[in-house]
Amino acid sequence: MSNGMPPIIVVGAGPVGLTTALGLHFYRLPFALFEDDAELSLDTKAGTILTRTLEAFRRYGVAEAVLAKALRVDEIGDVERATNTARPSVQTALLSDDTRYPFVINMPQHHLEPILRAAIDERRPGAFHLQHRLTSFRQLERGVVASFDTPDGAREVEGSYLLACDGGRSTVRSQLGVAVEGESSDVRCLLVDVKVDLDVANPRDYPYLAYFADPEEWMILVRQPHCWRFLYPLAAGVPEPTATEFRAKVIRSIGPVDQMEILNTIVYRIHHRVATQWRCDRVFLMGDAAHLITPMWALGLNTGILDAISLPWRRRRRVRRDGAGGAQVHGRTGRNGEGHVGHGMGQCCDPNHAGGETWRR
Repeated sequence: MSNGMPPIIVVGAGPVGLTTALGLHFYRLPFALFEDDAELSLDTKAGTILTRTLEAFRRYGVAEAVLAKALRVDEIGDVERATNTARPSVQTALLSDDTRYPFVINMPQHHLEPILRAAIDERRPGAFHLQHRLTSFRQLERGVVASFDTPDGAREVEGSYLLACDGGRSTVRSQLGVAVEGESSDVRCLLVDVKVDLDVANPRDYPYLAYFADPEEWMILVRQPHCWRFLYPLAAGVPEPTATEFRAKVIRSIGPVDQMEILNTIVYRIHHRVATQWRCDRVFLMGDAAHLITPMWALGLNTGILDAISLPWRRRRRVRRDGAGGAQVHGRTGRNGEGHVGHGMGQCCDPNHAGGETWRR
């Protein structure tokens, strides 16, 4: 631990904020993690975790706990939906020479977050704070003061840095006045979690992650540990389907089944938007606060985790160079600055930079 250093304030306890906190702990940096809500999210969100994220989880000491509750995928299927004909699939074993995790895993975000939180509570008891809504912050010469609204009233916390992991509608980014460039598609995505047995009672020979190509309506099918997840496009202006319409859409995709229960649904827009600046002195934007990109191909959560890989070791290096109490900040850094994920993620594979093992075997 860096003695005498005020904690690094992490705002937002989604996967990026939780993983960042674990990264700060790994590099022996003090932190305090704050979440607006009274509990972790229960929404239907991200569901596939890629190799690079698993490597980060291993470094931060949570990979085994995650893998124990996830579903491993060694084949990513490609199916012609109209004829149900399988085309050549992606065999993840081809990555065996590049990583100790030559596969991806399926695990919904609301199953992943409790695992990450449990690790934080075990390693840094008292560092995680629920029901703390950030209202404002101010930067000092050698730190940041964040103000929170809590059930017990207003609270101020002084820290060395502030890491904004507070999502696409980031309060921190808004208060910094940082603009976001890019576009949001009018086409939306419809995600449906369905409890149905396609393995035994109603066997279907589908890979556990499959893309169904169709010129009229493509579909993505993901086998989660507790359900099957269906993803469809939803054209602009078309209302969200009713429960009956949801059921009919799923049946059209997989055929008749004996039992089926719709667990959850969500409709979301596709964004390709990036903040014009990811750092302002001692404040950093991370995850969706910095870059809103398509969640297709599992890019949403996994791209955010790259920030949680990149930033902690860079802060540790700065502390080593400048001293625990001081960590000077030189001006303002934009998207491609040293202070964030700009120049080549490969640096974090180098033990001379990262202060530890390499990612590879």
